[in-house]
Amino acid sequence: MSDQKLIDEATRFLGDDEQVLAAGMFQPRGTTGGRMSVTGAGFMTDSLAGEVAGAVAGLASGQAMSRADGVPRWTLLALTPTTLHALACAQRGTRWVPEEVFATFDRARIRATVHAGVNVRVLTIEDPDTGRSYGWEGYRFGPAHAKDVIEALDAEPVDPPPDDDA
Repeated sequence: MSDQKLIDEATRFLGDDEQVLAAGMFQPRGTTGGRMSVTGAGFMTDSLAGEVAGAVAGLASGQAMSRADGVPRWTLLALTPTTLHALACAQRGTRWVPEEVFATFDRARIRATVHAGVNVRVLTIEDPDTGRSYGWEGYRFGPAHAKDVIEALDAEPVDPPPDDDA
């Protein structure tokens, strides 16, 4: 899905009165690392049953991290001049479709940081209004366009990267 298509999806969902500057797909932090760990462990068993179990567990890692972190399995982050919208999405084939607003943040009040990993970047949004921190990971390359949102937010790089960001 192109960057413009994600922006169009977000605009359709939010309404035309919102000027969406950037939009990107994210998943719960730790998803990629979890998927790689359990899938790799399955392949190390040297048995077909272990390999299948590892592959199935790898696919389920996103759901597990979603429950553990209390964020949607797929989140479309849509950035307007004043607001960051986190939209819970469903995956339909090769597209993501917004289903509900998960959270809305005043851009002037949040702190955005990014941990750079090998395959993904982990974006953390700190919300002083609730005292909660939200973590999402986005792929460095490909159709998710996480990079566009991270750059538009001017997220502050933080070192060292967390262990679970693949």
